[in-house]
Amino acid sequence: RLLEEVHPDEMIYLGRLTPSTEQGAGVDKKSWVPGDGVLLGVDEAKNPLTGLAAQIQELSGRRGVPLKVASAQKPRVAGYAKTREFPERFVQLGVATLRSSTPEETVSIRDVVGVEQLLESYLHISSSPRKGIPSGAGCCVSTVPSFADIVKTYGASGHEGAVRKNILAALPEWARKKVTTDTAGNLILHLGDAKPGAKTPKIVIVAHMDEIGYEVKKIEGYGRLQVEVLGGGYTQYFLGHVVLVHSGDARHGGVLELPEGWDQPGFEWPSGPKAMDEPAHVYVGTKSKEETEKLGIKPGDWVTIPKEYRPLLGTRANGRSFDDRVGCEALIEAVRALDLDLPGRDVTFVWSTQEEVGLYGAAAFAEQAAKENRVPDFVFAIDTFVSSDSPLESKRFADAELGKGFVIRAVDNSNITPREYVDRVVMLARDNNIPVQYGVTGGGNDGSVFTRYGSVDIPLGWPLRYSHSPAEVIDTRDADALEKIIAVLAKNW
Repeated sequence: RLLEEVHPDEMIYLGRLTPSTEQGAGVDKKSWVPGDGVLLGVDEAKNPLTGLAAQIQELSGRRGVPLKVASAQKPRVAGYAKTREFPERFVQLGVATLRSSTPEETVSIRDVVGVEQLLESYLHISSSPRKGIPSGAGCCVSTVPSFADIVKTYGASGHEGAVRKNILAALPEWARKKVTTDTAGNLILHLGDAKPGAKTPKIVIVAHMDEIGYEVKKIEGYGRLQVEVLGGGYTQYFLGHVVLVHSGDARHGGVLELPEGWDQPGFEWPSGPKAMDEPAHVYVGTKSKEETEKLGIKPGDWVTIPKEYRPLLGTRANGRSFDDRVGCEALIEAVRALDLDLPGRDVTFVWSTQEEVGLYGAAAFAEQAAKENRVPDFVFAIDTFVSSDSPLESKRFADAELGKGFVIRAVDNSNITPREYVDRVVMLARDNNIPVQYGVTGGGNDGSVFTRYGSVDIPLGWPLRYSHSPAEVIDTRDADALEKIIAVLAKNW
């Protein structure tokens, strides 16, 4: 019915493969073993692959997905009328199954994930290319963090260790072997073999790993914690809410106390981001300093609001710390989309630390690059575009719509991008069918610390609704567009 009504030019059939019974057909079903990889069903496995089958095989090599080419019968199309032919570009994808059609059917989850990865690569779906596998799956447990995993990982400024670990785990193996960590805690991946003095531009693409939170400065005599803010936001989003106190590998529950006078007539919340600079306190259920210390809590520990990744209707999602985990994921996916190296290019990916408290990680990298005479010509700082795309805000400022593509931060509080480079990015995006917007927003970006050394800062982002709050909202299509443009810039800028 689909063949008759849709008239497809190409077709990928997902399901159980039936071995070809023709003489010399190649692989028989007994050699299809779970864990050996995705089965690619073609008419004759011995023949060289062409068309769609060759394309799928090439994708498997690029993504590192094990693939076994198998001679398989086409699905039977039953009916009384003459059956419609399958399109010329037709392949079958499946996984090996032990004890098929019994209550003991057994497959490898790794093979199933491989099918998903191939389909996502072929369809250019890159928002969630690494599916998490439920624990208890034995040999088939995936240890590769997904986008949701990276969003949910806690890492306030100066405490990015767990985020750094997950980003490393999410990178392909060939990239992990090249990554270094500098004294500021930045993750650095250099690609390309351009020689010194080459005409190709030196490019840095940077996203920050940290999120806003608090740091414990003192345990007071009656047990509560005096904390200092790490980053900026609005106090009403945090004070009065439950928190997690991170102490080593342990987490303790607590509550951020309400501000002084909250119970008095006429109380108003302190207004504006600067209000978070005022001292705050966390109650952890203890009555003395000694009780709090017995929990293992000490000065230098850090505090965050709990968070989750919540898929919403369609392509929308809610969470906290999309700023800048979307940027971190975009760099990961761009690296995964690239070849093992970039011949003739000079591109450095940086996952930076402590952006929220003063761009410290990026500044340390920029200073070291200047000392080594490796100042980049262009810096693409990947960070949120704080958008006014919400019901009550004026569209005269920061007007970038969710779902309409990545955004060039043409002007923000820290940088003005020359118009010629804004136009150039727009042209590259349109040439590659990537949705793009540009506009003016607030805040600063990691690239601004490079301009003192002569670099051009071209910050890119995605529209974010309700920035620096537990209610942040994104559209995953914008994240997809961001990932794609970064890969294009790495290869073609």
